[in-house]
Amino acid sequence: ESSGEDYGPTRGWSISDGRVAAFTDSLPVLELRRLWGGRRLYLHNAKHDLPRFLINHWDLNSWEDTMLMSYNLRFPLVSLAEVGYQLTGIRKEAYLAMLKRVGVKTQGKGATRDFASALQKDRPAAERYAAEDALVTARIAPLLEGLLASQPMTASHYRELDKPFLPILLDMETRGVRINEASLRAAQAQLHEEWDLCLRDLHQLTGREINPEARAQVLAGLKCLGLSTRRVTKTGLPSVDEAALLEVAGVTNKEQLRGRHSAATLYVRPVLRARELQKLEATYILGIMDRLDQHNRIHTRLNQCVTATGRLSSSAPNLQNIPHPENGPAGVLLRRAFIASPGCVIMTADFSQLEFRIFAHYTQDPTLLYAFTHGVDVHTMAAETLFGEATPKARKITKNCNYALMYGAAEQKLAETAGLGREEGARFLR
Repeated sequence: ESSGEDYGPTRGWSISDGRVAAFTDSLPVLELRRLWGGRRLYLHNAKHDLPRFLINHWDLNSWEDTMLMSYNLRFPLVSLAEVGYQLTGIRKEAYLAMLKRVGVKTQGKGATRDFASALQKDRPAAERYAAEDALVTARIAPLLEGLLASQPMTASHYRELDKPFLPILLDMETRGVRINEASLRAAQAQLHEEWDLCLRDLHQLTGREINPEARAQVLAGLKCLGLSTRRVTKTGLPSVDEAALLEVAGVTNKEQLRGRHSAATLYVRPVLRARELQKLEATYILGIMDRLDQHNRIHTRLNQCVTATGRLSSSAPNLQNIPHPENGPAGVLLRRAFIASPGCVIMTADFSQLEFRIFAHYTQDPTLLYAFTHGVDVHTMAAETLFGEATPKARKITKNCNYALMYGAAEQKLAETAGLGREEGARFLR
């Protein structure tokens, strides 16, 4: 059990053999190693736990991760509470009681696992919660191994791919990503400059000071222009969220605001852009700066057990969604902020239209087969067919159309991702 972040200090150990369980924060680690060292360890979320064993010089001969097992077995949720309940019927009363008594929140905004505070507020409840964590892990472990034994391909994937990959991810998280703080600050300055331009445009249009984040001021600006929003919030107040403002402007997505010069679009465009700029600063500049260590490195979490597709995800912060250079000068500077150590390089690699190659194989579509056997770009070919030429905009639209057709996306979704009107989206899909 630990406090705070993934790499916070260890506050105690929970141990179980499946029959009984205990929590201790007083037994010396040397004694724990004498009693339990050399045995197979079952951990739920091993990437969080393994560093604590290694720090304490625990010789890890063998270990298994019940969370990673659950994920490979396609459990819909892989938290210990969910998997434990599904396999054993244990409802984790101690866990829920501890949450209620000591106020520790484990999900959603403001989530924390400050176990030290839990011990101080209600030690018996916290100890029981910790012990039951170990008990549930010990009981589900043989059940999960039995399920894996009945699914050889899944077992092979877990043992030969996901499990060996976990220590590599742990090493990547521990090393972190090097950040050029000067580039981050330059990006921040660019965002502030563009923010000021948005406010200037709003003032020139309405004659008022408009804060895009203040609902009352945004509504006042609309009123100055003889405009109003028809949508309301859950509490019945006029809404000024993105969907409501796009409706005022008579469009379905932000892409359609470009090149239009009505009073509504000239007002809505800087409001939404200013909000976007503020989100970029909070997430990718302040969010990164706040997490930099003394070596200017950021340690994101690389999650194996989150996505439905088996891909990795990144959180705290999400480094898989860094703004594209298309986002303007700030986007360029943000990308440049991620740098390699001296003597190293950052390399990017991607599969070449992997999903479409699989799609072509199973459908035997002659057009796709021709494209791949002759080295022709599928999206460029489609753009030339639809538009007569493959401009960057045309290729982007046809790429979104191709994926929409393959994955069965609806007209509205295509319109949003490709920057089209709904009728245009429907026409392209037809």
